[in-house]
Amino acid sequence: MNERVARSRALVAKGHRPTIVTRVLQVSRQSVYRPISRRPADAGPGRGRPGDGNIVEIAKANPTDGTRMVAALASRQLAEPVNRKRVQRVMREHRLLQRSRNADRRRRPGFFRVTRPDELWHLDMTKVWTAAHGWVYLHAAIDCCTREITSWRLDVRTRSQESIGCVEAGVLYRGVPPGQLTVGSDNGSQFTSRDFRKHLSARGIIHRRGGYRDPESQAFIESWFGQFKKRCAWRAEWETIAHARTGIAEYISAYTSARTQGSATEPHKKSPRPGDRNPKNYKPWRPEPTTTSGSTSPGPGLCRAAPSLKSESAKTFRSRARA
Repeated sequence: MNERVARSRALVAKGHRPTIVTRVLQVSRQSVYRPISRRPADAGPGRGRPGDGNIVEIAKANPTDGTRMVAALASRQLAEPVNRKRVQRVMREHRLLQRSRNADRRRRPGFFRVTRPDELWHLDMTKVWTAAHGWVYLHAAIDCCTREITSWRLDVRTRSQESIGCVEAGVLYRGVPPGQLTVGSDNGSQFTSRDFRKHLSARGIIHRRGGYRDPESQAFIESWFGQFKKRCAWRAEWETIAHARTGIAEYISAYTSARTQGSATEPHKKSPRPGDRNPKNYKPWRPEPTTTSGSTSPGPGLCRAAPSLKSESAKTFRSRARA
């Protein structure tokens, strides 16, 4: 076969028609044409385009992120749109690609269309390790519209009191009126307890529970917990719960100031279109908390987004929040 292909190429080079040569010698017409020369794998990446070095630096600085997140961070740093496929090519050349999960996931009927902030929060709990207290439990709530952490709380126990405190801190800080918020959670014992459901009902908050063994119903907070563990919790070694609170507070502060979800991944747009979910366009004014609320666990409470009502009555605080 190789001899016939070589003879066919020699005849075509002399001026014979490729169709006749391939028909007579019974070879494929594609084999007559010279194959595309590829760069050897051991030659390493080529010269590349301007900005590929920045993509490599961003990918190395964020080794747990995929091509979409690296493309968003590169677009923000270079102040110009960076194609995800370009990032994928550069990361593949430098062997920086991460293994992807299986895309064949179960689909659940029904969905919740979010149209504004403070319409749907996802609430969940995870645990982190400390040397002095062992496993400590982090409750966090995320806004499904702005993708910002509305409130969080770290305690040595996970009961209905800690879950109620996390929701209450976010509601007071953001000034959410009754009947406007839906809190989604899984079927954990603290979220299905009578005290937790009674408190949400008294606050005028709708409780939306996901299905059993269905983490997709809590996709936003589950995804945030996964990135939090890869970027912060698994890389840190906290001695006490106070050290853990400080590290988590710094991570959430950095996440809030430089998050890249939604339209924030497209900083090159000059003017937002109607319906553009850029947090800068609709983020309402909220009063800054004076002090942080207390906690049932040892150490100072660092439950962010939880103002103190000692120096100011709850009625005055709510009137300021509605302003």
